[in-house]
Formats: sequence, structure tokens, C-alpha cells
Amino acid sequence: MASWGANIRMAIATVIVFWTPVEILGRINFFNEFWVEPEKYAWQMTAILLGFIALGVYLWFKGKKRKTKENQGN
Repeated sequence: MASWGANIRMAIATVIVFWTPVEILGRINFFNEFWVEPEKYAWQMTAILLGFIALGVYLWFKGKKRKTKENQGN
């Protein structure tokens, strides 16, 4: 906990350094970003949605399993 301040300050600086080229390339239209025209990228959007759903189901089952295990221990 004592070093969180320094870690956060360093993380912010790191993100700024690494994100700057992405911002510059985005302004000169280097990227074809799928969220600008999502209707052209239906299967990619569906894949991302399925990934989030799968992650949610996995975390739900894992939490349910952990809760069941803790209740059996008491």
C-alpha cells in the first residue's frame, strides 16, 4: 500500500509514452477502427461479445464454486 502512489505515477507515464503513437496514427487515419463502422464488422463484434459472455460465465462458475467450497469448510 505504501508504494501505490509511486506505482500509479509510473504507470500513468508509461501509458502516455506508449499510447502517444497510437493517437498520432489514429489522427492520420492509419487504423481502420471497427467501432467507427460496426455494421461492416459484424462477425468481429459478435466474436468480442461471445468472448465477454464466455468470460462472464467462467467467472460466475468460478465464484459459485469458491463460495460452495467456503461454505463446506465452515
